[in-house]
Amino acid sequence: MPQDHTTVVRTTRSWRSFNFDAFISDLRESTLLREPPTDVDNLFDCYHRTLETLVDVHAPLKTVQVRANRTARWFDAECKRVKRETRKLERRHRKYGTTVTRLAWREQFSRQRKLFQRKLKEFWHRPLHIAMVTRKPSGHKLRH
Repeated sequence: MPQDHTTVVRTTRSWRSFNFDAFISDLRESTLLREPPTDVDNLFDCYHRTLETLVDVHAPLKTVQVRANRTARWFDAECKRVKRETRKLERRHRKYGTTVTRLAWREQFSRQRKLFQRKLKEFWHRPLHIAMVTRKPSGHKLRH
């Protein structure tokens, strides 16, 4: 039986443990703010090095294994686009909480559900139709 997920290794930062106040404190003590270079190129290099170092200290890189679920074979680019739009409207509703944002989100969700149902039906309709047309005498089972 095939797995319903794959494992992907990713490198990410520990943003949840990021302490903004400690970061600002260290930034105030940095060369960038204490003795900034006067040359533009050196100032840019100092800026880049300082922020990179501070971010590495306050939000270190870590390697994690992420379990990525496989999508259904009928889930195509159109489904992805519609789902993205639905999620955007949901976030907007959760942020503002108005009747207008809720209505927009719910209408989009309804369109998404109808699209997903249509895609699923279309995906299975063709193989089942072919199986019905080319059906063998009773006693044989349909293979998938």
